[in-house]
Amino acid sequence: MNRLAGVKQGTLVVAVCVLVGALAHAQATGSVQGTVVAGNSIPVAAAKVRARHVATDTTFTATTNDRGEYRLDLLPPGTYQVTAQAPTFGPALVTVNVALGATATANFDPSTPSPPNRPVASGLKAIRFEGSGRVGWTFADGVSASNSVTASDGNIYNRVDPADSMSWGFTLGMFLTRNFELEFIFDRQQTTLEASGTQTVEVDSLNIGNYHGTLAYNFGTGDSSVRPYFFGGLGATSYSSLSFVGADGKARDIPGQSRLSTTFGGGVKVYKGRVGVRGDVRMTPTYIKSDASGWWCDPYWGCYVTSKSQYAWQIQMTGGVTVRF
Repeated sequence: MNRLAGVKQGTLVVAVCVLVGALAHAQATGSVQGTVVAGNSIPVAAAKVRARHVATDTTFTATTNDRGEYRLDLLPPGTYQVTAQAPTFGPALVTVNVALGATATANFDPSTPSPPNRPVASGLKAIRFEGSGRVGWTFADGVSASNSVTASDGNIYNRVDPADSMSWGFTLGMFLTRNFELEFIFDRQQTTLEASGTQTVEVDSLNIGNYHGTLAYNFGTGDSSVRPYFFGGLGATSYSSLSFVGADGKARDIPGQSRLSTTFGGGVKVYKGRVGVRGDVRMTPTYIKSDASGWWCDPYWGCYVTSKSQYAWQIQMTGGVTVRF
């Protein structure tokens, strides 16, 4: 009996602590409530109500019931921009102040003003630009020779490829609408050029840079916390110059050059306010000339011609931090 009484007392203490904690948390926050009605005071059911905390850009959402009523609880104190929208109503905007332990009222009817097209106040809906820094890994692919070549070191070679390696870069974007974004993407891969066949040898260090303008489509709305996206665009890929001593003991220089390239891919962004993280997968095919004037045709073992017009491929998997402003 004593043990059972002790268990009951312990349970009661825990319940009291939870209740006191909940009451204290409720007193440290506030609420917003109201109604959404159309003409002739007809309730608007299933209207989407969003309350944006101006100071932190945090958005809280609710949906009206059959009587057009809604309520948002546990809101941090401060100024809120409350919007209501439904297929047959709005959007409409009401600004309220939420105090500790108090309930503010935001009612909507046909006379409630609409949000401005370009909000004057700061917030997620006023965002026009985005900047991201990224790091990741690039899987690189080069070109093959028209015929295998027996080099002076006695080995047979038939490919020239950049080695897979780490890459880094940044993206600058400008939102044309809430979904379409014009971006400039830069990234650099610091790698080595390899000649392969019966064995693989490193020719020299190689830097590959990508410069692309793209058009991206971001799914969701401006205040969505998770936004998948895809993009595509055009630009150039540059290859640095190389200096090396061939297997025959002769010094050779391969000049750097730039090639037309495209890029496309997709990923997802996860936001908390204006700051978030992003991850994406991107493919960049680069056109490589198939004549002996290109550096791809100035070989480790002597000049050769690639078998046909080819593309060098880069597949990049990157992640990083993104900031909207």
